[in-house]
Amino acid sequence: MTTKEPLRTVGKGWYWDEFAIGDTFRTVGKTLTDADIMNFVNATTLHEVLFTNKVYVEEASLLKGRFAPGPLIYLMSETLILPSIQETALAFLNLELTGKQPLYVGDTFYVQVEVTSTRETKAGDRGVVETLNHVINQNGEIVQIYKPTRLIKGRNFKG
Repeated sequence: MTTKEPLRTVGKGWYWDEFAIGDTFRTVGKTLTDADIMNFVNATTLHEVLFTNKVYVEEASLLKGRFAPGPLIYLMSETLILPSIQETALAFLNLELTGKQPLYVGDTFYVQVEVTSTRETKAGDRGVVETLNHVINQNGEIVQIYKPTRLIKGRNFKG
């Protein structure tokens, strides 16, 4: 097999000027597992009884069943978005986050992303991109909404 042009790399992110205001895309889905919750709880030492004590959850919690900590939902959502910014993202500048409802073990979710703002920086070789991200479960319900602001390379990035 011979090619005359360099092949594009799957999983390499977009440059800031490839994001246009109003563009939308969605990620692939991910099913939440008990292992996801326990790995996160143990790695972060978030030993809150809501995530470590089944009896407490069944008897005293407003929410019943195994559900994810809000920060875990956000972090897993970011891993789904990663291919769109891999190797091009330079910095995470800001975040606004709102939880809407729990995500339970066995739920499958994806992220719907809308580009809300783009602008070139004074350096001229990078830009700031803001998006509005909706984390949506298998029933079409919004679980979380977050608005990240990122600094992303331009095609002419000098480093």
